[in-house]
Amino acid sequence: MEKNSDNGHIIEMEQLFTSILQGQSALKVDDNKSCEEYIKLQSAVRRLEEYYGSPQWKRDFERDEKGEIPRDIARGVLSEDGIYNMLERNKEILDDILRGKKIAVIFPGIGYHSDKPLLYYSKKLAREAGYIVVEVTYEFTNKPGDIKGNADKMKSAFDIAAEQAAEQLSPLNLKECGDVLFIGKSIGTAVSAYYNDQNKIGARLIVFTPVPQTFDLLEHITAPAQCHGDNTISPSADHARPIVFHGSADPWCDTALAIEKCKELGLPLHITDNANHSLETGAVLTDIDDLQTILTTVSNYIKEN
Repeated sequence: MEKNSDNGHIIEMEQLFTSILQGQSALKVDDNKSCEEYIKLQSAVRRLEEYYGSPQWKRDFERDEKGEIPRDIARGVLSEDGIYNMLERNKEILDDILRGKKIAVIFPGIGYHSDKPLLYYSKKLAREAGYIVVEVTYEFTNKPGDIKGNADKMKSAFDIAAEQAAEQLSPLNLKECGDVLFIGKSIGTAVSAYYNDQNKIGARLIVFTPVPQTFDLLEHITAPAQCHGDNTISPSADHARPIVFHGSADPWCDTALAIEKCKELGLPLHITDNANHSLETGAVLTDIDDLQTILTTVSNYIKEN
């Protein structure tokens, strides 16, 4: 007999398997919070699916049949139908969750995660408007380093983030949703625009502090824009268009470029004076006032559909 430590991966997979089954039992499809919690289990589903299709699972199954795995180790994950039935049920549940629903997907920046102000409060506004919120995350093997101004590093970081976003969103048939909202920050604005275009989602996009590459991915939108004052550029009233937020002191994207591209593409552009890549000036009370202005605009955009 092998020791339990030699079967650590089985114990880990069994724990994932149990958590998913519990999630399926507890799910309330008519409750957005419950749906969000279930969607978070999709990373565990992916791991189990990979295990189920691997030579390792076949070896573990054969060892179990030979009695080579200690009896005190739970092994529902090694039943011939266990994972298969769970995966099929998972597909059915995701279809039920998404069909006709309102989904908001968060695409963070590399250093600006979804619990920082712009994304944190945007999530709250989306939930208030009845959206189920899905959060994309990125993991980099090596730290991206200083990618600002470095085209090769930016391209590498984008490729990694785009691949991981596609993997995380692949179980979700977003085309079945009634309304899809993508909320991106920095490089996440490029990733969201790319995913939207590649998969023909038809999502509405909130674009916080885009990088220059983002505009190249939004170039299919071509309506002419009109200027309104110094800090706002808006096209004809069309709530389906992406909406862009930029700081005039953003070192990642030149203001003149942002203005030029938004005019060219017919995108509403909201500029925060003296604000950096986080749309902050460094003056706390000013930043709070600016944040309220930004979020009021975001709230109106979200509610317009």
